[in-house]
Amino acid sequence: MSGSFYDGLVTGPDGRVVYADGSPIDYDAPGSLARYVQKDGSLEYLITLYNGKKGYFLNKEVSVEFENLGTVSKAAYEREHEVTGKWSFQWNLQGTDSRKEYSLNEPLGDTGATVVRAELSPISMHVEYHFPYQEYTETGYDQDGNPIESTHFVEAPPLAGVQLKDGTVYQYLCDGGAEGYCADDRETYAATFANDRIIDTDAVAYLLFRKKVDGLYSESDFYRVAVNE
Repeated sequence: MSGSFYDGLVTGPDGRVVYADGSPIDYDAPGSLARYVQKDGSLEYLITLYNGKKGYFLNKEVSVEFENLGTVSKAAYEREHEVTGKWSFQWNLQGTDSRKEYSLNEPLGDTGATVVRAELSPISMHVEYHFPYQEYTETGYDQDGNPIESTHFVEAPPLAGVQLKDGTVYQYLCDGGAEGYCADDRETYAATFANDRIIDTDAVAYLLFRKKVDGLYSESDFYRVAVNE
């Protein structure tokens, strides 16, 4: 789906951007707020892969090559401060023993959605809901003021993040991903997301689902589904 050098930033529990170690942004520091260079002088590159088939990436070989790294001047679209060379990496995706899988039967309030399955790994989350397909119609207007109707499907309460056993809430944990109905199945709704930070799956107490999709969120604005009990 995507790839980029890791900037050292994550979304904190309150929705504000912080450094990965939890320290606040130093807005008075010169230069970029991002911290691309690690303490040992290295860079980290994040690649997000997505495929709807379970286990698709296991035991696959990955090969990545970088050449002539540098920064780009936005004004001239020319490389600056270029470091010439070639860096090659190969490895095999083996998965992790830290992945958790849960069979559930947790209704989300009176929304008609029931969480039936969840998978957690240190870097991703996947949930499945029983949520029979529903449609609704919206009326808009074209440039001449004529009404236009459009039909949409009702979305299940979105997966937001997790609450840890110590009470810490990561309500903006979900990064790139996808959600919607499974192919040829109007009963099962699924959501799969990469995490914006590495988590300890043993420390997770609840999955969080939003009751609303915009505005500021308080503790009462989430459905909580217990795991790791």
